[in-house]
Amino acid sequence: MAGTAEAQVIRSWVQVHVVRFQKEPPVPTSPPEGAEEQVRDDEVRLVSSMRELFAERPLWIRAPIEERLQERGFNTNVTSMQKAFQCVSYLWSDGPWRGCYSRLGYDPRKERTEAGRMQVIDFRDRFFRQQRVYFAARQGRAANRSQVSSDAADCHFRRPPTNRSQLYQFVDVEDEVVQHILDTAELLPQASERSGWLPQPALDASASEWQ
Repeated sequence: MAGTAEAQVIRSWVQVHVVRFQKEPPVPTSPPEGAEEQVRDDEVRLVSSMRELFAERPLWIRAPIEERLQERGFNTNVTSMQKAFQCVSYLWSDGPWRGCYSRLGYDPRKERTEAGRMQVIDFRDRFFRQQRVYFAARQGRAANRSQVSSDAADCHFRRPPTNRSQLYQFVDVEDEVVQHILDTAELLPQASERSGWLPQPALDASASEWQ
């Protein structure tokens, strides 16, 4: 075919490393093959900033790290974020860090003191358990709570959750009682799949504080 157009290079999407709690160590220490080659020139600074944030804190769910990136002046999109995550982290699919991206080479199952505070709690608001409220929210009606909206999730629990199930990391929760419970909890000798490094009564007490 005549013409001067360059041939397009079709690249297959590289998936982030995904780890299950019961998987034996070691955890991934390097990005998936081809991940760094996907990064465009205009995305290099984002990857560098993400690497700095993971050096500062080894475990993040999406909301708080996106908040920090916005503070640094980034206006990110899903594709660029996923590329950056692939280059600097792997993803937990279950267990006490479900939904967390972890710094490559960092295994929270071995970090007793630090990783406990970065565990995830799945907060299920009783308000959303009513079917009529769920369907009203889906259809865009106001229901009985003005907080039902499509606004971005608040990772600090400063306002009620906007979803029926919403993940928070304890380290981000701005609640003195919850933080006191974590500060005084006696950590387990070994991380469990259900409660991580924290005893179950501490998790239950934190959840009840939010009701």
